[in-house]
Amino acid sequence: MPELPARSIADVRLSEVFDRGGCPLCTQMARSAATYMNSFLYEGVTDVGFRRELDRARGFCRRHTREVLAANRRQSGGTLGSAILFEAILRIRGAELEDALASRGNARRKRLAEAARRAACPVCDVEAKALASAIDSFHGLASVAEWRGAIAGSPFCLDHLLALLMHRPSGEAWDEIERAQAARVRDLRARLERFSAASSHDRRHRITADEQRAADDAAAFLGGDSAEAARPRKAAAD
Repeated sequence: MPELPARSIADVRLSEVFDRGGCPLCTQMARSAATYMNSFLYEGVTDVGFRRELDRARGFCRRHTREVLAANRRQSGGTLGSAILFEAILRIRGAELEDALASRGNARRKRLAEAARRAACPVCDVEAKALASAIDSFHGLASVAEWRGAIAGSPFCLDHLLALLMHRPSGEAWDEIERAQAARVRDLRARLERFSAASSHDRRHRITADEQRAADDAAAFLGGDSAEAARPRKAAAD
């Protein structure tokens, strides 16, 4: 993708999310989460402020618990940092479980319900703030032709496309982006239909490469494309 004009370091960083393919907003969220996890694994495991915040949150969500462990292994080759954090989380969550199991009747049900509450994952919070900030930036940057073209031509996932368009500015720039994204979704539906129609034994030779990729593209569109954000950048972007 051609270099996008940048007015600040933040714009430069944001332009990088278009380099990897996949949904730019999934990429931005995954990148922000990875930066945050690497930071607290490197500095925050014994940081009193971070540990207090993690105690209040009661830990990480299921997905980020696994990602913290994976990030720890990538960073240090071991699991000490994540083990320290997980032990601290289990000190709280384990006590909730034991209190519930020691109770009876209505108190037991109430305490089990309290123990089942999802953790207020701090990594999810970082992702949500990164998403909101990127959307706000895209809303402003779309007035620039190069940025408008990048946004219009990018394979946003459905959730993030809807979030991007929910409070979009009025005007032709965003009308153009909407038309391009709607056309992309129609093309995806048509490719899925053609792939299904040509999947019988006597018609499989008619399937094109685009149609062969249709199910993968649909999964990324409907389910998000954060896996793409974890891949190495294309050589041209290095």
